[in-house]
Order: sequence, then structure tokens, then C-alpha cells
Amino acid sequence: MSALLGSVAAWTVLLTLLVALVERATAPSVLRRALAAHGVLPAPAGFAAAVTAAEALLCGAGLVGLVGGHGRALPAALAGSALLFTGNAAYGWHVWSSRRPGSCGCSRWETPTSGWTVTRAGALAALALVALTTSGSIMGPVRISADLVVVAAAAAVFTTLLWVLPLAMREPAAPDRSAPPDLPGRLRAEEVVA
Repeated sequence: MSALLGSVAAWTVLLTLLVALVERATAPSVLRRALAAHGVLPAPAGFAAAVTAAEALLCGAGLVGLVGGHGRALPAALAGSALLFTGNAAYGWHVWSSRRPGSCGCSRWETPTSGWTVTRAGALAALALVALTTSGSIMGPVRISADLVVVAAAAAVFTTLLWVLPLAMREPAAPDRSAPPDLPGRLRAEEVVA
């Protein structure tokens, strides 16, 4: 059971890093603009480049360790991912709790920094730690089996849910309650005057 849980956790972390890299490739300036809008870090462009490089390195090492079975690559990538996501959660908490403007910079969608972005980063850090504790039994895509199909499907579902969670849970702006609602058959003020 721990092999299945650890495998789903590892695959989810690696798939999320891969999705993040695709997002960075398709919208490279989003993270830099978000960091600049937050006004927390002194060199937003440098930090954005460092985060992207760290994501690429961790994803690459993790995939090499997962597919090639290289002993230290996967545990190192999972430990680094746990640190990266913990830092992301701490930074997100600071930005959110201090009510700084700007999106989270996570994707090309304008997702505001919220408790949900912090929760996602924390959940990914926890998943990386779970995977790290079971890293010796994580299933790689070497031999197709029913367990591997379950791992791949579950990881794809969890990655998708975690990726869209902050956007799905954002609170839309409150509607304007100063004007009465338009009801069918009711004339609006400008139609009465005309």
C-alpha cells in the first residue's frame, strides 16, 4: 500500500512540475510580473529565472530517477521539491496575509494569491515528503501493470485538481446591488424615458 501511495505522490509532484514548466514556456513573463507586483523581492526577474531553473532541474532529475531507476536522483528531486513547495507556500502566505496585489504567477491565468494557492503549495510539499519517505518503492513506467495504470490515472487526476484548485475556488467580485436586477418583462429606466 505504501508503494502505491508513494508512487501516486511522486508522480503527482513530478507532473505538477512538468505542468509548471509548460506554463512557464507558454507565458514566460507571468511569474516575473507577479513577483514585481508583490513588491517583496528585490530582483523579481532573477527570482523568476531561479524558480524556473529549479523547477526544470527538479523535474528533470525526478523523471530521470523515475524512468531510469537512478538511485539518488529521485530522492534528491523529491527533497528539493519539498523545499521548493515549502518556500512557495511561505512566500504565498506572506503575500496573501499582507494583502499585496497581483496574481500568484503560477500559470498564464490571472489567479489571485489566496489561501488556496498557499494550500496547494503546502499539499505539494507534503506529497513530496510522503514520496520521499517511500522513494525506494516508487513505481516507474518500466513495466506496465494494473498498479501502474492506477498510479498514472490517480496522479493525473490529483495534478489536475491541484493545478486548477486556486482558480476554481477564487471568489468573484461582488455584484453591484445598487441597481435593481433586470427582470423579464420589466422596462428599464432608459426605455421609459425614450
